Amino acid sequence: MAPCSEPTVPREEESLVTIVAVSIGVCCIATSYLFSILPKAVKLCLPEPLAQVAVGVAVGALIRLVPNLRRDLQFQPETFFLFLLPPIIFASGYNVKNSSFFGNIGSICCLGFVGTLVSTALVGLGLNVAGTVMPSVVSPRLGLVEAFAFGAVLSALDTVATVSIFTSLGVHDRLYMLVFGESVMNDAASIVSYRTLRALLAHGSKSGGAPPPPGPPAPASFTAAQGGMALADFFLVTFGSVLVGATFGVACSLVFKYTKLRLQPHLETAVFWLFPYLSYLTAENVELSGVMSLLFCGIIMGRYAYFNLSPENQIASPVSATIISVLAETYIFAYLGMSVFTLQTYDFASVGFVVAAIVLCYISRAVTVFGLSALLNLGRIRPITWKEQVVSWYAGGIRGAVSFALVLDVQDAAPHGDVLVTTTLLVILSTVLLNGGGLTTLLLRTLGLDNGRGAVDAAHSGASDGACERTPLLPGVSAAFVHWVDDLDNRYFNRWLRADGGRQVSLAPRTPAPPSRQSPAPATTSD
Repeated sequence: MAPCSEPTVPREEESLVTIVAVSIGVCCIATSYLFSILPKAVKLCLPEPLAQVAVGVAVGALIRLVPNLRRDLQFQPETFFLFLLPPIIFASGYNVKNSSFFGNIGSICCLGFVGTLVSTALVGLGLNVAGTVMPSVVSPRLGLVEAFAFGAVLSALDTVATVSIFTSLGVHDRLYMLVFGESVMNDAASIVSYRTLRALLAHGSKSGGAPPPPGPPAPASFTAAQGGMALADFFLVTFGSVLVGATFGVACSLVFKYTKLRLQPHLETAVFWLFPYLSYLTAENVELSGVMSLLFCGIIMGRYAYFNLSPENQIASPVSATIISVLAETYIFAYLGMSVFTLQTYDFASVGFVVAAIVLCYISRAVTVFGLSALLNLGRIRPITWKEQVVSWYAGGIRGAVSFALVLDVQDAAPHGDVLVTTTLLVILSTVLLNGGGLTTLLLRTLGLDNGRGAVDAAHSGASDGACERTPLLPGVSAAFVHWVDDLDNRYFNRWLRADGGRQVSLAPRTPAPPSRQSPAPATTSD
């Protein structure tokens, strides 16, 4: 009987891990409910994501007492990218308010894509230079490739807490959409730039480069040719990913248009969820960005496939996307809090390195927001005001789960992987505490941007800032380009991809808010 009893130990441990994981979800959902009945003043000072992180920290302190659980319940990048991130990205694209999003598409793309590259360069170069100039304060000194890869990690933004505050205070639609749209594009762009730089880092390690000793400076093995190739690869991956996502979005729209799946809502629901996930997996398998592919697949499905669904699924699909996304976000924030205690290896190389990383995050954010906004204002019909820029700089600078998943992925390839993981966790916790709490609320009220009108309400009004505004893709490019795209959409795309030819009224919300922390509100008009 002894041989038969041995396999029961792992099964028991696995069962215990499952029970604990489900219990964490139940605790977080209970926290969300209790949070929803708190006074508004308390919720503004303590955003819900911060409360979920606190729950995770408390659970992690208990789990630390059980060594096996500590190991099995660590934050896993594979689980994050395969199961937790996809529903959040898809729901962000599917539930986006098209008029607001595309009305500001030029600014959103510039801040999301160009801003990510600028932030990656500034953080990476800043850490490399700081380690060279002040080796006794900022150590270890990172090589340029490793520094740029870490810069890409720290460039990934997480604005769920900010969006929660924006919704509660009722900031106007344009500021809401600029911050939200930038964060969605930034997630995709930061992952693409990170993977490009990680490939260079892995190539350098395979070429025989051993980890540099802690004393002497690390070699700056990043040539102009490598930089040009990395930049070209970034844009090729971006274009290819958008193409894959658009292809699956169009295919999904045509399937629902020319079949009678609407007569069988259960099959219709299954096909509805298979297309975006297939888009994500296809892009990942051909070494493109699944996140970017999924985002644009969701946007196109929300614009066209949605109107080919049955009335039941027109109501159920945005709600189901919201529910799954909220559950994923709940686990993400809880696991971030748990990582304080469940992380196996900590390496506090120096306080100076952590401080330098945090300071550079704020500096790069300032250069990105203020510099690119000044450039964009040269071609915008309605410029981005300095108050909006200040709020976007401060409130939009939160780092989160994407950064943590990326740094865990690069841990083995980077010479100073343990230092990077520890620093990233401290940067995330610092920005969540500083940028995601009452200071953002105070800033919004001081600048007079809490107009008492919800972003969701503004989105559905006829005078939505984003709907009225037509932002050029680049300064100096005529706004007629956006109207030309609108004309193409009305003349051709709606006719080809929608069974109603663009005449149907939306039965469910098409709000600009991401699915995080709010349920969709009823809408009375279509996009």
